[in-house]
Amino acid sequence: MSLTHFPDPDMPDYRDIRLRDDARTVPPSIVQAYQLDGANITALETGSYNVHFKIEHEDQAYDVRKSNRPNNAGNLEYEAEVLNHLEKNGFALAPKIVPEASGKPNLWIDDTGWTLFRWMGDGAPAGKPLVNSARIHNASIVLADIHRVGRAFVPSGSRPNWPIFTLPDVDPRIWLTRAKHLAGELGVDGSELAEFAKKSANELNSVDFTQLPEYLCHGDYRMRNLQFTGDEVLESSISTLRFGREEFLIWAAH
Repeated sequence: MSLTHFPDPDMPDYRDIRLRDDARTVPPSIVQAYQLDGANITALETGSYNVHFKIEHEDQAYDVRKSNRPNNAGNLEYEAEVLNHLEKNGFALAPKIVPEASGKPNLWIDDTGWTLFRWMGDGAPAGKPLVNSARIHNASIVLADIHRVGRAFVPSGSRPNWPIFTLPDVDPRIWLTRAKHLAGELGVDGSELAEFAKKSANELNSVDFTQLPEYLCHGDYRMRNLQFTGDEVLESSISTLRFGREEFLIWAAH
């Protein structure tokens, strides 16, 4: 059983567009809105809660994200503001949103948001050793820098729930409950999901988030679609740490 469909505790009622029949298709209306007729479109296996597609069109590459979060237009517009703020304030690794023809940063079809990004690289070659103390240290420096830039965007002491500063308010034991539920929906015994959920819950419970300074939740653990671009070592170092949720510990350490 792949962990690709591990449940997201932020999604109420186990809503998960990845389980829909049309999850791995880009509708014609999105292709037309972004003027991508004739493009080569490939669904990606990213480990993300969202659904991503690589778009190759006229010698350019893009990443289109199909949002799997309980978002609304206001949330995704705020995300675009955050990314614009990061870029203008010197965070060079911020992703670049490509607006659709009318200039909007996101598009909506029914209850799903779509966002087109410039392609951010393929990551390190398969089988290449990725994680060592120096790379983890460098990753922490970059995370600290994005916190520094981000603090100028959010007033001191403010903790909006999404997307830049956040304090977990979901009991991590919910991970286990939702893993079992999802396993039942998929008709599997759920042992792999359940064990991963227990590990995540234990590690999250070991961190006293109330004692941390404000920190950034970078969301998906596959960096190709997020803040980090153009640095395969950094991307792969953090991505490789995902299975134990060590990114929480990196945030705490820096």
